Amino acid sequence: MTEKLDSEQSRRLWEFRLHLETQLYNRLTFFLIFESVLLGVVGALYSKTSQSILVLRAIVFLGFCITVVWLYIQHNSKQSFVVMENRAKVNFPEHNESINRLIFSTLNRDRIPCQLASRLLLCKESKHFLFECPLGKNGGKSESSSG
Repeated sequence: MTEKLDSEQSRRLWEFRLHLETQLYNRLTFFLIFESVLLGVVGALYSKTSQSILVLRAIVFLGFCITVVWLYIQHNSKQSFVVMENRAKVNFPEHNESINRLIFSTLNRDRIPCQLASRLLLCKESKHFLFECPLGKNGGKSESSSG
């Protein structure tokens, strides 16, 4: 059920979707940098034994409050982005196809670490390590144990 949009409306819809996505990622980047700096400050103050534990608790509490506020703001932004993303998927079939392909490739890619981890676990359980365990053969079992 596509909306009947002219080219100008389609362009504005796409630009607004891009604006929301950029805003979402910019806020995420700012938050990660701020929290990393805050964590560094806490680590530096904690390493000094002369500092009061009260100062550390205040900084940690500040970080927690910022995290809660950021979570609330990002949740609202994400809801707006999802609405615009769904409209874009409906109105731009090529975008929908691209998203579906990305999701499919991500699902296939996410299986690889799980398969590798399970094979490594089998190698470890059979008292072999990576160098003795051919990961691609015999379901993770070594050649000597398959005979």
